Amino acid sequence: MVVIQYRLQAYAAAASVWDALPAGYYLLIRWWIALDVGAFAAVLGLFALMVFSARPVAGGVDQKRGRRQFTTSPFTCCSSESHQVYPS
Repeated sequence: MVVIQYRLQAYAAAASVWDALPAGYYLLIRWWIALDVGAFAAVLGLFALMVFSARPVAGGVDQKRGRRQFTTSPFTCCSSESHQVYPS
């Protein structure tokens, strides 16, 4: 993408007016748009997978069994007493 953008910039800088752009410019701009639309669709797909995934949530309710899935946060591994800076 970046190489195509640099080539497009070089074509545009070399042209004196808009109508004097070479045919290679229009070919590259089509490639750039096609690759850009594909990349944008891929990012939207990844975003949709992250937002709408069916992974369990900490403290959420299991729909099949009607019970909570976690009793503690999945991000805590130890009790809070083991993390004291100055043990008593």
